[in-house]
Amino acid sequence: MLVNNLMLGNASLATDIAWESRNNRIAGPGDFASAPNGDYRLRAGSALVGKGVEPDAANGVSMRLEREYDHPLRGRPLPAGPLSPGALQSVAP
Repeated sequence: MLVNNLMLGNASLATDIAWESRNNRIAGPGDFASAPNGDYRLRAGSALVGKGVEPDAANGVSMRLEREYDHPLRGRPLPAGPLSPGALQSVAP
């Protein structure tokens, strides 16, 4: 299942495998807080914020994200609200 993935630049996902693929987006450098410094949170002004879709369940298990990575080596609960594409759901100012 490939849902709500976020890719930077001229990227594409493999198409030679049969899997569910939807709402995978291409982002530009201006969509991120500070990509050169490793901060891949979406900026508050990005058109991608809130554009995620609810993933289906797989074998009866919810695929909705519940936590996200918090540097260094921590995790944090996701903020409430709609999903955005990408692994990080917190939005940078």
